Amino acid sequence: MNLMESTNMTIATRNSHKGRIPELDIIKFFGILLVVFGHVTRMYTPVGLITPLESSSVLAITTSIIYSFHMPLFVFVSGMTFGVTCKKKSYQDFISFARNKAKRLMIPYFVFALFWVLPFMVGFGFRPFLPYLTKGLLLSLDSRHLWYVWMLFNVFLLFWGLRFLFEKLHIPDWAILLVSASLFLLRTKYSVCPYFEINNALTYQFWFTIGYFAIQYKSTFRTCLPIIVAMGLVGNYCVGGGKTVYALTGIYVFYRSAPWLKAITTTRLFDLINKNSFGIYLFHPIIIYLLFYIFGDLPVNPYLLTALVFLTSTAASILLTGLIRRKNMGVIIGEKPIA
Repeated sequence: MNLMESTNMTIATRNSHKGRIPELDIIKFFGILLVVFGHVTRMYTPVGLITPLESSSVLAITTSIIYSFHMPLFVFVSGMTFGVTCKKKSYQDFISFARNKAKRLMIPYFVFALFWVLPFMVGFGFRPFLPYLTKGLLLSLDSRHLWYVWMLFNVFLLFWGLRFLFEKLHIPDWAILLVSASLFLLRTKYSVCPYFEINNALTYQFWFTIGYFAIQYKSTFRTCLPIIVAMGLVGNYCVGGGKTVYALTGIYVFYRSAPWLKAITTTRLFDLINKNSFGIYLFHPIIIYLLFYIFGDLPVNPYLLTALVFLTSTAASILLTGLIRRKNMGVIIGEKPIA
């Protein structure tokens, strides 16, 4: 690479980051990597879909740690992203907003449910066809990783409704946090509706709301986040059985650490992962299942297998996402097709 090419690449990299919030992208970067890694190490727990020949208590414990905060962190990032969007434009038309989110989330849900998850789960003998199609996927009682996609769609609609209602009633928008916390506490005690990810939406609404306010009230949020963590400790003690404090702590650590990690935002790997994060999410679990199905019965060191599956599933997901874009089929990964 000559000097001119190097200079042009540097300028292009800088321009690509203009108008972005580095902390958001940093949390998003680590969030998706934790999701993928957690899905790999989950195979070494009793709830893994495929049990490897070689067990590992260390990887099982690692899974417990990651699962204590990684999905709240991922939803927190979605709330931050929505907060940025709301600063740039106002959503006043519910129909247009719902249509946009359906295109971005529900089209990928059904495409990947029917043509990615279903063929593997049925074809490899893990689920019977008709019950899995109807209950598992159409009702989303066992949609594997795709539960997050439908849950997030519900969260967007619920948050939009609360925000719109509070504006009309001239109620401060921070009161949404109180409603979200109440819904969260409600879900710790009761199952409202197990279908269509309603229960999960009521739970994760809280983490989405925190992410939204992290953008809307950035300086105040930095001050209040330790207080929120302390409240989580109290709430965890009073309610019992929850892992709220672990999730809050994980969010706090990554949110406060992100400003110190800005150097990684100039790397090509960082851009590659963030550009393809949703595609990685949609593709990676089935690739993990396939790799464990093929190699799980072999006497392979668990740490080596975990590393290889993590790297392979991430790389393959990125390649498949790029292929979808080149075929002008971005709609199935929540993107607009290239004109």
